[in-house]
Amino acid sequence: MKRRFAIQVIAKLGLSTAAAGAFFEASGRPLQPVGVTARSDAAEPIWKLGEPAALPPLVRMNGSKIEWPLYRGKVLIVMFWASWCPFCARQNPLLDQLYRGHRDRGLAVVTVSIDKSEEAARQYLLKHGYQFECGMATAVWQAIYRQRKGLPQLFVFDRAGVLRQIEVREMLDDEIEELTRYL
Repeated sequence: MKRRFAIQVIAKLGLSTAAAGAFFEASGRPLQPVGVTARSDAAEPIWKLGEPAALPPLVRMNGSKIEWPLYRGKVLIVMFWASWCPFCARQNPLLDQLYRGHRDRGLAVVTVSIDKSEEAARQYLLKHGYQFECGMATAVWQAIYRQRKGLPQLFVFDRAGVLRQIEVREMLDDEIEELTRYL
């Protein structure tokens, strides 16, 4: 029964069932993956300040998979947005400008669109010419997004992968610039 639950967790996270072995010790007892809280009916990644977080699989708009290990040692900003969100429309250019100005210093920005239509998100990105990474929210990403109310949602991870800041609101230009303190 416990093994079946672990496989369900892995499936919800979008990992292969071969990864199930990573959830079990030699004794066969299930281990709780970092950043995942088990419930009787599902598992959702829980992101908490001061802790490392599990980053579920994410596919870029071009169809390629984001390889999270490539972001180790970088300051990573993850942001939820939508093409219909007026607050996102004001914050996204500021975030893109920050990214363009500091990517050489180890800043990475990955955004997650919660749009219902991938085409709407794609057109929005093309129209504005943003250079930050972007993927569409899957069920597990939607679960992370729904833990908080509001858009945009911005999460800052330090170079060690620890969550250092959460913002659930539009950030102004000086507040976006202050994110450089993590570099």
